Amino acid sequence: MGNAQACKLLAAVELGARKIERESMPKEQISLSQLGKHLIKKIGNSPQEKLVAVYLDNGFHIIKESTIFIGTVDSATVHPRDVLREGLRLSAPQVIICHNHPGGSLSASPEDERFSERLKKCCELVGINLVDHIIVTPHDFLSFKAQDLI
Repeated sequence: MGNAQACKLLAAVELGARKIERESMPKEQISLSQLGKHLIKKIGNSPQEKLVAVYLDNGFHIIKESTIFIGTVDSATVHPRDVLREGLRLSAPQVIICHNHPGGSLSASPEDERFSERLKKCCELVGINLVDHIIVTPHDFLSFKAQDLI
């Protein structure tokens, strides 16, 4: 078997594995309230900033939830490509990004707003809809969309 044939075979195996993974995942449609409560439990009490991406299909069913980055106590330096890489791999048409504020502030920082704007522009270039950006604390969450920040 030549290199070209081996590459084709590996690609076919990978595509099959992705199809099986996607079909076996529960097709749960999630509301903002449900997602916010879930994220409070998942990252709300983390001592470090974490950025999580929730990839969705067009019906707002979860395809996959991924921790994209774990930062320090007060920062998480993330590039939009880190979010988009997984979205493109999954062929996800939509994404919600979420991060926690370990200090407990629900206010969006200027850096949070700039990142959302940059990510939104990058998402538009590759055909992924940035649905929302959610900030999570130990007891509550803030939706950028609900605050007209996105």
